[in-house]
Amino acid sequence: MATCKACGKRGFFIKVNREGVCGKCVSAAGQEKEEKLLKLIESIETESKAVEWGVAPWPYEQLADMYRDKRESRKEVAVLERFAAQKYAPGPQALQLLDRLKQAK
Repeated sequence: MATCKACGKRGFFIKVNREGVCGKCVSAAGQEKEEKLLKLIESIETESKAVEWGVAPWPYEQLADMYRDKRESRKEVAVLERFAAQKYAPGPQALQLLDRLKQAK
């Protein structure tokens, strides 16, 4: 009998992944992660405008990866375009995101 480690649901017909979490809990965790990343991006953009720094590419990359895994290409491109519209910190990760945007379009 399978048991979800997150919600504790048990039964013969419940499916759990390798980590022992049911599909309902996985989707809820993904949605929570998406919301947190969007809030982080908003706060980074606000701060970068106030102090005139470049934005960090990490949260944009994480959110774009999440959308790619869900096969939501429009949202992935929107996140990458949002990054490209910002003043961003120099480095190889920023260039990789810009190349990824060119390929996604």
